[in-house]
Amino acid sequence: MIEEFATISQDAELCGGSHDIDDVHDQLCTQPIHIGRQAWVAAGAFVGPGVEIGEGAVIGARGVTMKSLDPWKVYAGNPARYIRARSRFDRSVLADK
Repeated sequence: MIEEFATISQDAELCGGSHDIDDVHDQLCTQPIHIGRQAWVAAGAFVGPGVEIGEGAVIGARGVTMKSLDPWKVYAGNPARYIRARSRFDRSVLADK
């Protein structure tokens, strides 16, 4: 699910599936991804199965996350690490103008 005012930049990959490597049949395993309101998945970032990008959170360019990210925080790197808090704001006020 991608919520309002979320941004998914170019070449970002949202990967909602993988395979059970311990199953002889290599079964497909899927888990939904949730991108919160006002979150940003920057250019070339990779988001793995079952990950929730919290409201207002940022995963920086080329970042990789296989774990959920807390709201209003900035993450970067591979694996993604917490960088800093993000200022809170409400983009919906811009939509009214």
